[in-house]
Amino acid sequence: MGAATQSADLPVDLSVDLCGVRLDGPLMLGSGGLGESADTLAEFQRTSCAAVVTRTLRTVVLPGRERFPSPHLSAGPRRNWLLNCEWGNLRPLRYWIDTGLPEAAARGPVIASISGRSLEDCERTCRALAGSPIGLVEINFSCSHAGQAFGRVTDDADHVARVVTAAKRASRAPVIAKLGWSPVLAAVAAMAVRAGADAIAVTNSIGPGLDIDVDTAHPKLGIAGGFGGMSGPAIFPIALECVRQVVDAVTVPVIGVGGISSGDDAIKMIMVGATCVQVYTAATFRGPAVFDAITNGLRHHLRRRGHQTVAALRGLATPHLREPTNTHIRVPVVDTANCHPCGACQRVCPADAIDMTSRAEIRPDACTGCGLCVDVCPPYFNALSLPQGTSNRNG
Repeated sequence: MGAATQSADLPVDLSVDLCGVRLDGPLMLGSGGLGESADTLAEFQRTSCAAVVTRTLRTVVLPGRERFPSPHLSAGPRRNWLLNCEWGNLRPLRYWIDTGLPEAAARGPVIASISGRSLEDCERTCRALAGSPIGLVEINFSCSHAGQAFGRVTDDADHVARVVTAAKRASRAPVIAKLGWSPVLAAVAAMAVRAGADAIAVTNSIGPGLDIDVDTAHPKLGIAGGFGGMSGPAIFPIALECVRQVVDAVTVPVIGVGGISSGDDAIKMIMVGATCVQVYTAATFRGPAVFDAITNGLRHHLRRRGHQTVAALRGLATPHLREPTNTHIRVPVVDTANCHPCGACQRVCPADAIDMTSRAEIRPDACTGCGLCVDVCPPYFNALSLPQGTSNRNG
């Protein structure tokens, strides 16, 4: 039997233990309008989504927030990002306690998202949910557009610690603190863990951001000021670095959130130390099937690399992130068999170091080793690669 066949037949275990809750895989549906009811959650629970998070719940809805602004969602070009100004909860907490949570939990693990803006409301909500069949509680400190309107609690380590302490006092389930991007993110995460958080989720939407309709000059969103939280693939590199920071600062499980839309994205989050990942914007654009697509990509990677568990990927990137800055020029290598001179690499080369003949030819004396040509080479050609190690420039 050949190596490729052996790899294809390799059994893969995707299961994850998250704070004592066993999940069939590392993928979760993140909190938002897709989790507006048990019925909407059911569509995702029929896929390889291992757990679902409700939309953010609270006992008291603030005046003026009984309805969403209209419009409250706006997609960027090529669906590369999404602006939102949603707030919850449109269905009363009583619905979730009496109907929503029991129905959803009968199908699989459910995480209740609760607001972290008010200590009193958070504690009341935790007590109200104490008898509900939830696996974990996720305290949402991270909403970027609400932070613009009402103050960024995700930056306030003392507030986060007080709310986590109150939630731990009131909740029977493990508590996740969900934090947004912040210049003091690592310190806030560490404070949340000292206060008793069992896990950290990071990040939520980032921003807020703004978009304008060029024909009407009106903002794309209906909220006063037009701002909204930005999510989707465009924020993924920022979210990945946020996860890296938090993993380095705490010893509890970290859940990666932000811009995940492919198996590779999930793998990268796990490679910097995430235990699980949450998907939301990709599910908005592509529907429940995105979870099976991401899972298939993850499973394929594990088999191709000879790993039998998802845990084998966790933290693989960490040693490389601690290496010193590389200043040795690494000139990309051209795979002549795969190069079909499309010109993509030549167009982006800032050093004008690529000539196009019957294939791409890189002049080592002119190349600065920026690496951009490798990233723009069409993946179906895969004709350029960066050598590992130090300089491969001649002379």
